[in-house]
Amino acid sequence: MPKTNKIIFFTFIYFCIILFIFFVVAFYFGVRVNLSASYPLGIYLLDKSKKNYNKNDMVLFCPPQNKIFKDVIQNGYLSFGICPGGITPLHKKIVALAGDYVMIKDEQVYINNTLQPKSKIFKIDSFGKNIKSIYTGGYITPGEFLPMSDFDERSFDGRYFGTIPLKNIIGHLKPIYLY
Repeated sequence: MPKTNKIIFFTFIYFCIILFIFFVVAFYFGVRVNLSASYPLGIYLLDKSKKNYNKNDMVLFCPPQNKIFKDVIQNGYLSFGICPGGITPLHKKIVALAGDYVMIKDEQVYINNTLQPKSKIFKIDSFGKNIKSIYTGGYITPGEFLPMSDFDERSFDGRYFGTIPLKNIIGHLKPIYLY
């Protein structure tokens, strides 16, 4: 290999190593990149220090290990990730907490009798596959929350799978840079 090609090759390898180290350090300090359609594409900061959760908090959480989410992975809605069971964490807003009443009416979600924006329940997903909502509503019990997106009306969220335990929350998310 000529000397010029060796320099280019080793410069490229060095650059890749530095880039990898940068991403590992950024991940360690809570930097997350959102590539899903549920919220704007961009860079978010994960804050694990706050343990109090309120309505409209944007959170990152691990889905429970149940049949619904195993089917979701098989259907291609979620990819492999760092959560138990190998599921990728989800990025949603908390729209209901303990004591809130969730009602499904006319294929839309109401919380405490208020229609939620972009809450239509679709029968066909954006890939043309049938999608079924198993969530029927009711009072949110202590220790649970209902996650939904108010950004993308076709988001796979609580309107389809229901409530999630608060203990599954990894932390709060705050947008840093959106594109």
